[in-house]
Amino acid sequence: AGVKSLTISTQEVVQVVSTFLGMLNFSHTVMKGTATFDGQGAIDHYWVEAGDHIIDFRLREALSNNNAPDGMFPLAGSGVAYDGAEEAQTPLTPAEMETQLSKTA
Repeated sequence: AGVKSLTISTQEVVQVVSTFLGMLNFSHTVMKGTATFDGQGAIDHYWVEAGDHIIDFRLREALSNNNAPDGMFPLAGSGVAYDGAEEAQTPLTPAEMETQLSKTA
């Protein structure tokens, strides 16, 4: 299964990822804004920044471009330009996590 099989919104995927990273005390920032790759743009897109890496499981889908990077990747050399601002996130409760993770295709 995995994250990509979840039938939840991009924002909800990011909230799940952020909650897991928080449980591991892994420093990260949830972002909201736009992403471009090969001149294509995604509006109202969400992603996670973790150091010099991006965690974005929905970029390909949002851009309808199978050549766009997907998952966790270094931003440098990726061909993706993100423009956004930090988006405050409230960690999910265990019950909320279970609900979100049960929504699969």
